[in-house]
Amino acid sequence: MLFIASVSILFYILDRIKGEDTTSQLYKLFSVALVLNFSVSFWLFGISWWEGLLAVGANSIVMSIPLILILILYQKTKNILFPFIICWVIFEFLHTKWDFSWPWLTFGHVMGNQYYLVQWYSVGGVYSGSLWLIITGYLLFKALQTSFSEKRIAIKFGVSVVGPLLLSLTLFFNENELEDKRTEIKVTVYNPSLIDFKGNSNYTRLKNLHKDLAQTKPGKFLITPEIFLSKSNYGFWADDYESVHIKDILEENPETTMVLGTELENNLSQKFNTVIFVNKKGALTRTKKKYIPLREFTPAYLGKTYYTKNIRDKQSEIVSAYKILPIVCYESVFSDFVAKNAINTQGIFLLASENFMNNSYFGKTQYLNIVRLRAIENKTSILKCSTDGISCVIDGKGNIAKRINTKISNVTMQLNDKSSVYQKIISQL
Repeated sequence: MLFIASVSILFYILDRIKGEDTTSQLYKLFSVALVLNFSVSFWLFGISWWEGLLAVGANSIVMSIPLILILILYQKTKNILFPFIICWVIFEFLHTKWDFSWPWLTFGHVMGNQYYLVQWYSVGGVYSGSLWLIITGYLLFKALQTSFSEKRIAIKFGVSVVGPLLLSLTLFFNENELEDKRTEIKVTVYNPSLIDFKGNSNYTRLKNLHKDLAQTKPGKFLITPEIFLSKSNYGFWADDYESVHIKDILEENPETTMVLGTELENNLSQKFNTVIFVNKKGALTRTKKKYIPLREFTPAYLGKTYYTKNIRDKQSEIVSAYKILPIVCYESVFSDFVAKNAINTQGIFLLASENFMNNSYFGKTQYLNIVRLRAIENKTSILKCSTDGISCVIDGKGNIAKRINTKISNVTMQLNDKSSVYQKIISQL
């Protein structure tokens, strides 16, 4: 309700400034965007004040563009709702398609904390949430402009708010909705602390993993967080000293597939944030496609980048062999990206690292809530394994089925072999 009120205030501001001079309009629209960005991303300043300032400032400038277009169309057409819907939803979608994407601020993401109220995301995705918030915010704005006692406005506002929420609650409490599509697998989650990472070589990390497995019989998959292994060479699986413990683990557990977060480096010193599926039959790699702007990836025209983008990997082979989509950290913030790649899979493995959040409660909670929405959109379970973050299993309705608080743990993950409506729509775009 707080965010609906915020959207209604945004309508009010656009309406009030429509007759002002251009300079005043630009100043006020940027100020509105700045407030919206800071109210969501304030925790970034606790990580790095200059990166927080850069992120909030740059995103406010970008967010001002659709607001300017909305205002121009409003002044020309005298209609504010349809320009807002068209410009804003298109902006949210297009904002995921370039190197400086920050879809964290997509309107529909604010519903992650009330995931049980947006089960319809499995049909329209996070963008349907943005649309709903815009329409309800507009109706509240109109109601406050006239009189809330006016039946027509009151009914429209009530239906727009209550209708979708009642539908969502019905879906949420329908215990049999996913029952006919469920199968289960056992996954071993290796979730070491930062102490186990800092200063340790890859060999030591793998040695510790091998040691910790002595008391645990691993499941079908053994999964680690993002960049569990750092700066490994592409030939690492053949005869590298580091791979000794991997070979030993697989010899002792021939039915297990290891899913390792790895930083690979080629002979050109290019680095790739990678997920590797390795078992007795061999290894398949998938490289991260969506990077945090500047911190992880910088376009060539702006200078040297840390990671290199790579679209030629073995993702299709991984999905075909295991029916699992592995994604890495920031990729989970991209609604349409995950839906498009997760179609024809049965579950999602999310390898993450949240130590960069500097132990921010708000950052970690917001991130978890966004991941919950990905589970709803794809109607599938997500296993989230994160260094210094919240590791858990999330079911297809956004519930946290299991929190993982130990260094190594066996968990049950439910799989779903039926694509959601949202996946089918996005796959056609």
